[in-house]
Amino acid sequence: ALYDEAARSGRLVPFFPLVPLDYALGDALVGDAVLHSYAAPFRRYLYGVRSFASHGQRTRLGFEEVPNHGTGYDALGLLQNSMSEFVVPVAMSVALIPRARVVKNWVYQFPDAAKLAAALGKLTASGRALLYANVYDGAAWALLHPGAPAAPFLLELGLAGAPTVVAAREKALDTLLAGFTGKT
Repeated sequence: ALYDEAARSGRLVPFFPLVPLDYALGDALVGDAVLHSYAAPFRRYLYGVRSFASHGQRTRLGFEEVPNHGTGYDALGLLQNSMSEFVVPVAMSVALIPRARVVKNWVYQFPDAAKLAAALGKLTASGRALLYANVYDGAAWALLHPGAPAAPFLLELGLAGAPTVVAAREKALDTLLAGFTGKT
């Protein structure tokens, strides 16, 4: 719902769940399936947490409208490491980032790990700006995308920007990632 609402308002959610399953808010903040971000630590996007303290009182950590790092003190960051000991989170306030005019997702298929590793080496050395990059084996891809065709290894890349820039980057990536057997 968060990703859909952000897209409707022309924004992007700058973080993602580490484990792609339904879980409680506590897991997302301090548990085993915490939220991560591609560009910065998740803490940068966390503005505030509403919770219940261990003694039953409602608590608010951080601020809902102002980033914690812009306030002069960081009680939320101080408590986040030990939040599971003191509070049960029930809601959080987060920052969203502006959505680019074009956001594209490409999936490159590779027949073996050696060709994928070579492509990843070239991609990392190129310094190309990506929105995200994910690597899957066929079993993981099938789990996350039931019914979608899966190769032995897949590289998922996201790019964002102006239409002409994204088109030029796509051509450059196709050239750079030589050795892929399919692209969707």
